[in-house]
Amino acid sequence: MRRRFMLTSTAAILILAVSYATAALAGNPATPVLAQGSTVQNVNVTFDEWSISARQMAVRANQPVHFTLYNAGTESHRLSVGRGDDDAVSSPSSRPGQDPAVLDMTFDTPGVYQVWCPFETDGVQHRDLGMVATLTIVPEEDTPVVEVPISEGNYYIQSRAVSA
Repeated sequence: MRRRFMLTSTAAILILAVSYATAALAGNPATPVLAQGSTVQNVNVTFDEWSISARQMAVRANQPVHFTLYNAGTESHRLSVGRGDDDAVSSPSSRPGQDPAVLDMTFDTPGVYQVWCPFETDGVQHRDLGMVATLTIVPEEDTPVVEVPISEGNYYIQSRAVSA
């Protein structure tokens, strides 16, 4: 009986992992979509209070990146990308219930960048409330991947990587 439970739990966890990866590949607006072998890399990001749904993103250097911002919250948000506040590039504002905002960029230097909302509410930065994510720029010849941690009950799987 115990072996059957372990196999059933393992199967359920694997199905969950495959479902998450399939959703990522299908272009769920809350999941980053990484376009390989194309000239434009599309990254979808959803904001709400106080989070960014794509916590980790990865794209290739020297290829255009098209960020699409969906606002699922009640506050206005904006996407800023950079290694620090001084070199950040920001999208137009994304207001609740309106069309998504977009930001087009090309990164020529591989490395790790921050993605955040630069707005504040009641004197508190949205970034400090949790609206921050990581963007990894990989060399042009590499494949961008995003790690997908999965937990189910007492089980935890740290996959090697999921790539689209």
